[in-house]
Amino acid sequence: MKKDLLKFPFKRTFFSTVILCSLSVIFNSCNDDGEGRIKLNDKAPAKVTNVTTESGPGEVYLTWTNPTDESFMYTKIEYTNTKGVKKYKLISKEKANDSGIAQTTISGFGNTNAVSFSLFSCSVRGNNEGAVEVSASPQTPAFVGVAKTITLTPDLGGIYVNWKNIYNTPVYIVLNYYAASDSKKAGTFKFQINGNSESKQFVQLSYGKDDFLSGEECIVNVTTEDTDENASEPIEFKITPIAVVKISKANWSFPGYNDSSNAGTIGYSSQETIGEGGGKSPAGRVIAMLDDNLETYWHASWK
Repeated sequence: MKKDLLKFPFKRTFFSTVILCSLSVIFNSCNDDGEGRIKLNDKAPAKVTNVTTESGPGEVYLTWTNPTDESFMYTKIEYTNTKGVKKYKLISKEKANDSGIAQTTISGFGNTNAVSFSLFSCSVRGNNEGAVEVSASPQTPAFVGVAKTITLTPDLGGIYVNWKNIYNTPVYIVLNYYAASDSKKAGTFKFQINGNSESKQFVQLSYGKDDFLSGEECIVNVTTEDTDENASEPIEFKITPIAVVKISKANWSFPGYNDSSNAGTIGYSSQETIGEGGGKSPAGRVIAMLDDNLETYWHASWK
């Protein structure tokens, strides 16, 4: 029988020596200055030049010229937003045009106060010669402009929210509402509108699980927001959704209805008497539309 070589001390020592020598050769080869080493130019590049600003609705457009230094990799822009939070944005040198001119949009400002921007020209590890400082005041934010156009109109079981957004920027509309006679009947609804749009959105003023405000006066506070959750001042509306009256279906029926057949008769194409709810009536049958039970439903026949 062959014996395990590693059981002999001399042979164990020999093989260990061979392995260590091999690793040494590999590491020395990797550290060889003449084979594949990358020399990193991390010198601080010159500053950006020709910085200009332009104001937009709740945003500022910055344009500048990148330095031509070989070590230049990106521009870092530091600023403080409306909420007092210090933020930054990195713009790669690859974003510039063939003339080395770069531009970006800094958005999310909730007012027209002046904002200071610090532009750092950085190497790959962030080395720089300091910032170029500029200041600009954003125009009135889009969400503030949209808030001034909002109106509400009553409808059956709810209201329509009407708006006009002349800006390119999407805006959120937020409704907080409650019954004038009972503040516990309350809810909220939020939806987004597209830029350059004029339309309306139906909103059912629901509260609780299945209840909604109908036929009683409601207080609706409307605010608008941007994507950074900067919000307008609330605008209060008093409005009464048109009352919804429940119609009795006690005398409703489907002519020729057959509870055990999937075939349709007058008023419906087919029904599913087997595959829904274990086949127990009214599950899957068309009469489920008449039983005032939200847990049952009609389903056309399927295989």
